[in-house]
Amino acid sequence: MSLPPAVRIAGRIGLVGLFSGTLGLAAVLLFSLQPMFTKRVLPILGGSPAVWSVAMVVFQALLLAGYAYAHALTR
Repeated sequence: MSLPPAVRIAGRIGLVGLFSGTLGLAAVLLFSLQPMFTKRVLPILGGSPAVWSVAMVVFQALLLAGYAYAHALTR
């Protein structure tokens, strides 16, 4: 017994919405955590503007690596 096409399409739309919401929540959490963490380690690591810049680049690189990993898993 198979499901009607309308039910299958609605299920896919719901699944895409769930994944999109999860991805959006992860991005919001990352981009809110990033400045807070960097602000905390700034005095420990010297307090220069270069420390802030490097910390931001590291977070962005980790985010990109995570997206690449997720992309590789789906292939």
